[in-house]
Amino acid sequence: MEYTEKDSGKTIVLETVPFEFAVKLDENSTTGYLWEIAALPDHIKLVKKDLVLPKSRMAGATNSRIFEFSVKEKVAGRLGLNNCRPWDNNDIVDSFVLDFAIN
Repeated sequence: MEYTEKDSGKTIVLETVPFEFAVKLDENSTTGYLWEIAALPDHIKLVKKDLVLPKSRMAGATNSRIFEFSVKEKVAGRLGLNNCRPWDNNDIVDSFVLDFAIN
């Protein structure tokens, strides 16, 4: 399962575990703004983090950041990501959240 910007704020009901999913978000890393994990519950593990370079070589072209996660336990919680300059905690330009609930 892959989630994108349009899925921010959704609640995922955990029916079965393990549950694996990816979050793919556009960023412009040439400006220093990167997607970073802001909140990661203990039951959600980051498996992989990748950068997908833009197809265009034009300056300022948008790239994508892909986070792959695995949920091993049926526990409620919230995953949060911020698009920010990592060295400046007050400079957040966007955020992404997924809530997890149990049935």
